Amino acid sequence: MTPAPVAVAPVFIVSVADGTEGRLIVDKKAETPGWALVAFAIQTEEVDPAEITFVRIE
Repeated sequence: MTPAPVAVAPVFIVSVADGTEGRLIVDKKAETPGWALVAFAIQTEEVDPAEITFVRIE
């Protein structure tokens, strides 16, 4: 019997105003209302959505 496929959520890679790329966190809310959480290589930061550009979906 073949195992059922495992659903994998897409990962949204974004770029912020200074060109740094990170992973958009979609399962947590930022403390600042209306802002998004982005995981960068070293830390997670709250980012104004107006500064986010989608780079790719993995």
